[in-house]
Formats: sequence, C-alpha cells, structure tokens
Amino acid sequence: LEHLDAALFPEGPIVGRRPVHYAARMERLLQVPGQRLRATLRALWESWFARTLPAARPVAPAQ
Repeated sequence: LEHLDAALFPEGPIVGRRPVHYAARMERLLQVPGQRLRATLRALWESWFARTLPAARPVAPAQ
C-alpha cells in the first residue's frame, strides 16, 4: 500500500507502518476514481516486474 499511496499522491504520501497509517491509506485509496487506480496499479506492476500486465477479460454475469 505504501508504493500505491506514493504513486497516487506524490505530493504527500502517508508515511508510517502502524495500523493507523494503513487505515488512513485505505480510506484515501477508496476515494480514488477506479480508472486512475487501475492505471496506477498497471504502471506499478510493469515497473516492478518489467513486463506488461495482461489485458483484463470481461467477466461473464453471474446466472
């Protein structure tokens, strides 16, 4: 979560490893628009693993 928070909020990431810091990060991440969150996760994946993340396949609706 630290890397994701820093990537989404480079001007002021939440620093610390106590439960209150993790809770604050999660609360802030839940407010990020889905498209921005997905794009940031994709960029982090590609930088960490040096390979492209496979394209997401649509999920069939539950019946």
